[in-house]
Amino acid sequence: MRLSFAGHRPRLAALLLSVGVLGTTASALPLVASQAATKVPFSLSLSESTVTVAPGSSATLTLSIVRTKGFSSPVYLGSRSVPKGVRISTGANPISRSTSVKVAVGDSVSPKTYFATLTGSSKGRTSTRTIKLVVATGDAVGPTVPTTPPTTTPTAATLPPTPTTLTPPTTPTSTAPAFNDYTLTAEPAAITLPAFGTATSTIKITRTGTFNDILDFAVDGLPANVTPSFSTATATSPSVTMTLTSNGASAGVSELTVRSRARTTKIALTVVAGTALTANPAAATVGIGASSNVTMRWGRGVPTGSVVSWTAVNLPAGLTATFVPNNTASVETTMTLSAAATAVAGLTNITVTSTAGALTDSVTVPVTVGTATGPAGTGTLTPNTAAVNPNASTTVLFTPAGINVNQPLVLSQTGLPANVTIAATVSGTGLNLTLQTNPSTVLGTYTITFTATQGTVVSSAASTLNVIAVGATTTTTTTPSAAAGFTLTPSPASLTVARGGTGNVGITPVFTGAIAPVTFGVTGAPAGVGIALTPNPSAGSATMTLNVPATTAAGSYTLVVTGTISGRGSVNLNIPLTIS
Repeated sequence: MRLSFAGHRPRLAALLLSVGVLGTTASALPLVASQAATKVPFSLSLSESTVTVAPGSSATLTLSIVRTKGFSSPVYLGSRSVPKGVRISTGANPISRSTSVKVAVGDSVSPKTYFATLTGSSKGRTSTRTIKLVVATGDAVGPTVPTTPPTTTPTAATLPPTPTTLTPPTTPTSTAPAFNDYTLTAEPAAITLPAFGTATSTIKITRTGTFNDILDFAVDGLPANVTPSFSTATATSPSVTMTLTSNGASAGVSELTVRSRARTTKIALTVVAGTALTANPAAATVGIGASSNVTMRWGRGVPTGSVVSWTAVNLPAGLTATFVPNNTASVETTMTLSAAATAVAGLTNITVTSTAGALTDSVTVPVTVGTATGPAGTGTLTPNTAAVNPNASTTVLFTPAGINVNQPLVLSQTGLPANVTIAATVSGTGLNLTLQTNPSTVLGTYTITFTATQGTVVSSAASTLNVIAVGATTTTTTTPSAAAGFTLTPSPASLTVARGGTGNVGITPVFTGAIAPVTFGVTGAPAGVGIALTPNPSAGSATMTLNVPATTAAGSYTLVVTGTISGRGSVNLNIPLTIS
């Protein structure tokens, strides 16, 4: 039979929609959504979908997990769109089958109808269930109405039947739900890791509700040769420490994801280049007949069951190297370099190697062996001429050649007058020698030779000591040095300063050789007198300013101004000082 619908196309379309000729009836539409939702292998079921609670009261529901397709993973619960003043909490989280849900309404919540959404998340998939909350007072409060669990599987697409303020659920992120949950935060969120070394970051756990699970941690995105470890967490741990260990990772920047179950936090990791084996200090100096220590550290991890062995090669004759500890699991050792009396003086680059199993690394350590006895062993004294009164002191700097003053040595002197003592202290690469006279020291000029001995290395230097009487007068003198190539000229040639006053003297270098900056120093001033030289050093004139305390003893003194040009030598200038 052939039907004709000419002129009736609008009515035909309506008819087809009504009887399902187009293949989609009104009753079939929910079925389409249900079929799409089968991708979520679980759903949430509530013992009651509507609950009535008075302000200041609470009600408890039962939430169950309806599983399909044999899905057995734990489901983590959360909530959203919870009205202000309402608190939702659960028993267990995550859950396998069912748990209690408590809805507590605060005293300030206004009586009316609200909606809140429960979310369940597992392996990146989410299901939701809406709770209709009726806040009522007086007789309006009554028992809740039980409902039959839905016959179709609710999904993330399920929306409340009437409220218009709800939004479709989204996949949970590291933001914590309002109850029985946790978030992760890394502090610091950016760390720097040596290519051979370790770095740490604290992973903070912020818990909400009654969440007290013991969490396990893992990290994704690690570059090659970097391994993580985490401190042990308890049910109440506020944080864990993540330690990253690099065993030769390549330099670069990576984004790490630290995760525990469904929660994550990000860390920016920067690996910087470095060497596996290091020496501290990086270069060593050892005197002949003496020893010196160097700390060696290996940045690699020792393979299980292996020990670290240490060796040194390319040692010059007479120089030995020992390691303590050696052939143990320790990655740090002390290398002791010892130079015999027959050791060859000079600079040598030795090679230190650490080995554990199949791993091996080497580093070069420059070693300077002390200078042997001879012209090169001559030391220097600054100043090389000093003036001192009886019962006073003066200090000179003795710098021996080829000797490490931080190692054991023997200091001796000849020509020292009676009733003069010497005290020595280390100052950089030299020794400060303080000469102390007493009231019985005989006036006069003495030549004192100081000698430092370290093994077979001997270094000496001579100094002239003038012991002058208090109140004695001398003329201004300068000690020129051909090697230094300059002399010093004062203006005025002598100085008188009243107690409690100040005085100035100009000091001008006169060059017979190349012009160079001169560094000035002053000795011979009575105790308590302040002396300043500006500018210092200077290739031109400098001003020496004296500040004399009112308590300074009146009398005559000799100031010894020393000018030194590095690498060329020193010149002394004596200036008479009268304190009135």
